[in-house]
Amino acid sequence: MSKIVTNQISPQSGNSVTINGDVSIGGTLTYEDVTNIDSVGIITARSGVRIGATGANTLIAGNATGIGIGTNNPSTGKLCVGNTGESSTVLAITASTSGTSLLSFNDTNSGQGGLRYVHSTDHMQFHTADSEQMRLDSSGRLLKGHTSSESMFYTGGIQVQGTNSSTSAITVKSNQADSGGPALVLGKSRGALGGTTVVQSGDQLGSIYFNGADGTDTNTRAAEIRGAVDGTPGSNDMPGRLTFLTTADGASTPTERLRIDSSGRILVGTDTAPTAAVTSSALFVVEGYTGVPTGDALISLQRGQAPASISSGAQLGGINFGANDGSRYAQIHVNSDGAGGTNDYPGRLVFSTTSDGSATPTERLRIDSSGRLLLGTTSLISSSVAANFQVASDFGPRINIARSDTTTAADNLIGAFDFYGNDSNGTYQNCARILAEADLDHGTDDKPTRLTFYTTPDGSATPTERLRIASSGEVQIANGNLKFSTSGTGIDFSATSDGGGMTSELLDDYEEGTFTPTAFLGTTAQTVTTATGTYTKVGNTVFFSCRLEGITKSGTGELSIGGLPYTPLFTGNANKYNQPTVRYAGINPGGVLVSLFAPTGSRFIFFQGISTSGVLGSITDSAASSTYNIYGLSGFYTV
Repeated sequence: MSKIVTNQISPQSGNSVTINGDVSIGGTLTYEDVTNIDSVGIITARSGVRIGATGANTLIAGNATGIGIGTNNPSTGKLCVGNTGESSTVLAITASTSGTSLLSFNDTNSGQGGLRYVHSTDHMQFHTADSEQMRLDSSGRLLKGHTSSESMFYTGGIQVQGTNSSTSAITVKSNQADSGGPALVLGKSRGALGGTTVVQSGDQLGSIYFNGADGTDTNTRAAEIRGAVDGTPGSNDMPGRLTFLTTADGASTPTERLRIDSSGRILVGTDTAPTAAVTSSALFVVEGYTGVPTGDALISLQRGQAPASISSGAQLGGINFGANDGSRYAQIHVNSDGAGGTNDYPGRLVFSTTSDGSATPTERLRIDSSGRLLLGTTSLISSSVAANFQVASDFGPRINIARSDTTTAADNLIGAFDFYGNDSNGTYQNCARILAEADLDHGTDDKPTRLTFYTTPDGSATPTERLRIASSGEVQIANGNLKFSTSGTGIDFSATSDGGGMTSELLDDYEEGTFTPTAFLGTTAQTVTTATGTYTKVGNTVFFSCRLEGITKSGTGELSIGGLPYTPLFTGNANKYNQPTVRYAGINPGGVLVSLFAPTGSRFIFFQGISTSGVLGSITDSAASSTYNIYGLSGFYTV
């Protein structure tokens, strides 16, 4: 038969109905006590196919929107599992313990995505474009770019590996119209998961490690940045510090190199902030290497050029001292002090301050490449490399040395200049000094002070006082003479009271000495047994005395005495202003014997006699005995 039209077919138990053609049922096809339905071909249902009792396990398929499992209202074009009335929904894709469960996402083009769970190793793979892109392994580690986890000091829960900078990078970007930005947050508590048990001072809150492969593994750290607690925390109070570590050559463990502590201080080469009063407020502290050998603390400021390209005067680096508006109160600069080159780096230090009413620092002091200190000038006063300290000022330079003691007593030192020499053993010893000392006790507006000058004599290593200028103004020479050099002009007494007709108050010379007097008759020198003479020259006046004994007369002419130490000065026909006195024997002057300076500008004294009648005549050989004496001839004359 080709068609059955009926309102009801109720076969008895154990019986069956076989229909070889189409079956059209207008109502509901009801089946009971059926364990299995065997169907070959396609089952077409107008409103769905239900398996089991209506409810959570009901399968409804083939409606106008999609396929629903557990729901009769699937979204268009979707497979929907469960419904909003259920507390949980399960879609199970099951495979053997050595198999793979796969959820694949395909389109009409090549390349598919999917989720794969490999049961043998219990890991899940995430695929796009037919390739694995990410893996979640059996320990819950998320692996990007590699199929197995790797220990790099820590075995991280999220690991990214790549073959270039892009595939190895993690980027975070925020796009928001406010001041906020992206964040990477590292945190710690001392409690269980999700706990808030307070941390303690010194606890590490998070670290960033920089590791390199050493041929064995990638566990060794080359550098590290740590965030740690830097004090005792409290509610909404978390003092912290950042530390930066690097690993030295030959080492495998990073060492702290720099720290920013909770006070904002930067500590380089040390993890301890200074406590001394003078440095405790320092915001930047550098400490040298403390190992063997111990190193000094060094900050290097460098110009971005090679030495051969740096011209004279170019600034190499500087330190500015100012306020938070960028102002410049003072500066320290280093400049090139000449053209540089290979192993040739001439430099100078320049110190500048800003004067009141100005905004621009002015150079005040410089130390040039020859070690010369220039104060108040940018140009050399002397080009000598030995002129180590040069001072200039529009108002006249001044160096002030002060004693700060408020109870200065007599003989206390006010200030000193000491001069040292380096002997053959390389030891500096005091050679000379100038001291300013209290001459009496000091008081308010009462500062009696003396200056004392010391020099070291030959064969000694201890300076000896030579000259003292007392507070009274008295100059005292302790040992030695007051001596004028060839350029000296004398002692000026112009501060004293003046007499009438004063022409000079300068004592320009003083001299003591001896001379040998000579005797003549005319031009014939006489033989003298004993001839002695002394003189003293004060300024332009010579005081002299001489003695000639045992003069043997010879020749003819006027009697004269020569050999004076200086040539007398004549005005007209007379010397200023003296006539020598004489004592004699063996000479008959025919009256009174007088002596006169020769008016010829020579160093001679002639003798004349004044008769009882007042006649003046020359003393010649006729007045002399065969042997005569000048026992004393003295006087003074002007030169």
